[in-house]
Amino acid sequence: MTSLKDDQIVSRYLPYDRLLGATGLLESRKLYLPKLGDQHDRLEGLPTEATKNNIFRGEEAQGNPIWIPYILLSVQGIMSRQITYVSCWTTSAEPEIRRAEEYGNSNVIITTTVGKIREILPSTAKIRRVLYVDESFDQHRIDMDAINFSKRSSFSWENEVRIIDYRAQTGGLLKKTLDSAPDHLEYVIDPGRFISKIIILPNIERSKKEKVLCFADRYEINVELHEFE
Repeated sequence: MTSLKDDQIVSRYLPYDRLLGATGLLESRKLYLPKLGDQHDRLEGLPTEATKNNIFRGEEAQGNPIWIPYILLSVQGIMSRQITYVSCWTTSAEPEIRRAEEYGNSNVIITTTVGKIREILPSTAKIRRVLYVDESFDQHRIDMDAINFSKRSSFSWENEVRIIDYRAQTGGLLKKTLDSAPDHLEYVIDPGRFISKIIILPNIERSKKEKVLCFADRYEINVELHEFE
């Protein structure tokens, strides 16, 4: 995967309450990471068909019983979807109405840089470009990074960069790990340093726009008012 430079600009589309509200980025001063399995793509965190077939053939060649690859793939899916956490960003610079609609009817966009994100990442987290693949792509083996930083090619329009955090994968019994895994992770941020710009989209209510402008002024964040063509 192509490495990301610190000055790479990335954007995140948000509905108003994800910017301002109880768990909003500005109001809570935290970046929230949900579980990978909570994303709208039902194949998130799962290997391609070619990868699964390769694993079955490999286990068969070693003389292992047929249930072994089923167990391996089941455990991998559980670990990726239930105890791996994600924050999704895009490298697409120009605001697009399609993205605003796809991402929960977003009405604001925040921009930052990969370098600023790296400043807040714990040692358990990584940030990379997403690799877009189809079912014929062979990931060769159960590789958590290869699987978790991949999406199906139908999502390639997203141009996604994502944070993946493995903090909850502490080892030991899987059931104990699952029971102790939180619903989400959170990173404390300094909004004025972390956010480079807020882009306000035209589908926002006037009262909410005024509140965004007020918070942006408080943290000395640049604001752009955007109109879709």
